[in-house]
Amino acid sequence: MNQLTGVANNLAHSIISSTNQHHLRQFESLPLEKTRLIEIDLLKETIKPDNLITDSVKSMILHYKKWFSPEIKTLNIDEKEIEGTNIRIETDLETMPGKAMIRKYIYNVIITAKRKEYKKEAKASWQ
Repeated sequence: MNQLTGVANNLAHSIISSTNQHHLRQFESLPLEKTRLIEIDLLKETIKPDNLITDSVKSMILHYKKWFSPEIKTLNIDEKEIEGTNIRIETDLETMPGKAMIRKYIYNVIITAKRKEYKKEAKASWQ
């Protein structure tokens, strides 16, 4: 089960990777008040705030859900043991000297299994 921290790490870094920037740019195009905190429940395929769900975002969630299942199977973990897989994306603005305002992102992936949480945090920012 301790290997779930590695899965959380891979998921967090995959979400902030350049291959996922299309979806992140969609969030970035919205007012900061709507995206200061985004919560994705991978198992339930939901996102909060609810008004962020689009076909594209739903596609992203399904992509990572499909990725998650084989990852835990390779660790010989039964999917029934996974109680939750939650992704929290916190957004804030930062002023860089001599540059425009940029959004900073903190991604927390929390996998819950057998009432224990396996967490990983990743950070990113784009201009």
